[in-house]
Amino acid sequence: MRRHNELADKVRALANEISDAPIVPENSKFEQLARSLSSFSDNAIQWIRDGQRLSREGEYQHNCVFCYRRQITEDACAIFHMDRSDQSYTIRIEEERGRFYVAEMRARFNKPYLREDYAFVRGLVREVNWRNKGYDIPQQYNLFGEEVPVDLEGWIF
Repeated sequence: MRRHNELADKVRALANEISDAPIVPENSKFEQLARSLSSFSDNAIQWIRDGQRLSREGEYQHNCVFCYRRQITEDACAIFHMDRSDQSYTIRIEEERGRFYVAEMRARFNKPYLREDYAFVRGLVREVNWRNKGYDIPQQYNLFGEEVPVDLEGWIF
């Protein structure tokens, strides 16, 4: 805890030097994901794109998310903020072999997430991965020809 607080103090001391210029590269591989997460969540999930916002996220959430600044500029990860279930979350998403995944999700003060909130985010990311394959969401029908919900790896459409 002491080391974390020392690091947070150093970041705050640098706050005046942190620019509000975007740190996310142009044509980021996370752009479509960010648009989809925002629209699927009714704007509850916000993409953090500049250094000042990233610094404020770490300060408000009491975490060291600012340490991911270099990975963000290299397009190796994306950082998101989400308010849900009376909780505030910092979410780090990465990509491997063309598929996005939730690399880390923490509530304020690095507390663990609520299971249903994690399932919500994970389900949205899975839907984006599914849609990125270029497939339509499959439809299933019961014996009467009525559509029934489809469950793909925990996400019901």
